[in-house]
Amino acid sequence: MGLGLIIMFCIHNGGCGRTPDPAHGFFGIILVDPAVKPLVIEGFVSDSPAANTGLQPGDILLRVDRCRDPTNDQLLSVLEQYVPGDSVGIRVARANEELEFRVELVSSVFIERAMSQ
Repeated sequence: MGLGLIIMFCIHNGGCGRTPDPAHGFFGIILVDPAVKPLVIEGFVSDSPAANTGLQPGDILLRVDRCRDPTNDQLLSVLEQYVPGDSVGIRVARANEELEFRVELVSSVFIERAMSQ
């Protein structure tokens, strides 16, 4: 999977210090390097909401909810405001265009289950 971060569930060098809380929403994006802006999608947790929206590896996160050009910490803070079942608007840059998506969030239990398989 390479160096990356599953939003709200870290696999980056052994973890990021945040414990997933099932009360918050998750969407299963893996970032190329969460420490570097702009945030670029490396991949997805299998069968996660983000994997089924049309987002693609290489997409650059321009906006999540109302947060433009988010840092990793800002992105995590935005997602902590939501619960499973909520949906979040995402704007990405791909090639020479900007695209909008909506992702329905799931519980961290989904992410943990996917990671253990």
